[in-house]
Amino acid sequence: MSLALLLFAACANQVTIIPGQDGCIDYNFTDPAESTVDWEASSGGTARAWRSNALMDQTGLIFEPNIAADGNVIHVYEAWTGGETADAFCYEPSVAFEGVSGELQVRWYLAEGDTVPYDSVDIEAE
Repeated sequence: MSLALLLFAACANQVTIIPGQDGCIDYNFTDPAESTVDWEASSGGTARAWRSNALMDQTGLIFEPNIAADGNVIHVYEAWTGGETADAFCYEPSVAFEGVSGELQVRWYLAEGDTVPYDSVDIEAE
């Protein structure tokens, strides 16, 4: 699934947004690390933001976020579908951006309807 949104910074750019997910690497269930939102940017206008250590109470979930753009601010509202078993699993939900230039702020919310972001990151893309 990809979304094309218009971002209005200095001039309008079309940015493609692609949600994704992975499992956590080296997650310690007995001593869990804090969940944070991180980012990386590459040359050529690509960037990615993700939430590390997203511990959920089901395996087999699919990350299907609700995403809204407000100028150069992207609001990511976590939404999950599916699920297989009631076992805890650590996910790393992510959102990739293609066609970004300049500064982009990503505000990450844990659920639709949240008014205060869980975390925010400022991405500087080339």
